[in-house]
Amino acid sequence: MRWIALWTACLCLAACQAQAPSFPTSTPTFDVPSPTADAQSAIWLEQPFGGGTLAIYFYSVGSRPCLRFLTDLPSAQPVSACAQADVPAIVAQGVVQDASGQPHTIIAVRALRPEVSVVVIELRNGESYPLEIEESGALLILPSALQAWRAVPIDSFGNIVGTLLRLSE
Repeated sequence: MRWIALWTACLCLAACQAQAPSFPTSTPTFDVPSPTADAQSAIWLEQPFGGGTLAIYFYSVGSRPCLRFLTDLPSAQPVSACAQADVPAIVAQGVVQDASGQPHTIIAVRALRPEVSVVVIELRNGESYPLEIEESGALLILPSALQAWRAVPIDSFGNIVGTLLRLSE
């Protein structure tokens, strides 16, 4: 069933690119609150990464769901993203250097709607990666400094859920 969903996501992505919806010329920006002691926070994933540990947090500030990842490596900065109104998923991306100084692109996803089963990450270089949602999240780590520009949330039938998410200019 999962492979069918991933295959359907790839086919839907191809159709999506052929129809190329228009986007606003600028991405709205807003303050991303960090998790605080009073915020409801949970570690979604913690795993070894590049000589340290990578942790991904799901948290909420008020009624706004957020996502944050960070490593315990010396040069790493935390990366956070919070949901805008009525989006099906949140995506946070950043470049982190491992202990040897090699850059890695980290893209974390938090699905906000239960029908989202795959989120396809599209990079600026034309590559795309279908990420299967497990326990409301997904993680992609790539071995270089890259940039994703769009995320496509897809259900198990291959349909786009909500709107496409524009990630960067």
